[in-house]
This record gives sequence, structure tokens and C-alpha cells, in this order.
Amino acid sequence: MSGEKQCWSINTFQGVALTSIGVNEVNIEAAAGVRRSEWQDALDDEIREWARHLGKSRIIAKVRPGWSKFGKSKGYKLAHYEMILEL
Repeated sequence: MSGEKQCWSINTFQGVALTSIGVNEVNIEAAAGVRRSEWQDALDDEIREWARHLGKSRIIAKVRPGWSKFGKSKGYKLAHYEMILEL
């Protein structure tokens, strides 16, 4: 919580996530793993509880498009697109 990133291990490394703390938010920088349906709800619940404990008013998830359906089902709204150009 010193401004560094936090690493989350889900189901003994079945999934991992990286978060950071902003002024008003917790940022989910990345999340990946196998059989996501087995751990995605628990991860979301844990990060929500932690963000509330920290007094944060929002969670910003920077995730791949495959998370869209899950995110919408949990109340997340699409806010930005990222475009990448490989050089």
C-alpha cells in the first residue's frame, strides 16, 4: 500500500492479478490464469472488499476484452478502449 503494486494469487496460482492504489480507486492492472470461471467471482469479491476497506470509491479494471461479459454481469461499465500499434 506504499504506492507499489500488489500481487494476488488465486487458488494456489490458478490465477494471478496485479493491482495498484490510486487516490480514489483501486486499479486492477492485469489478471490472468486458467479456468477463470473457477476463481473470477472470488477475486472480484476480495478486491471489492479491500477497496471498500481502503475507503476507495471505485475500481478501475484494465483487462482484456474477454473479461467484458463477466465485468458487465458484476456492474462494471466500459469506459475506454486501448489501441496498440506494434512497430
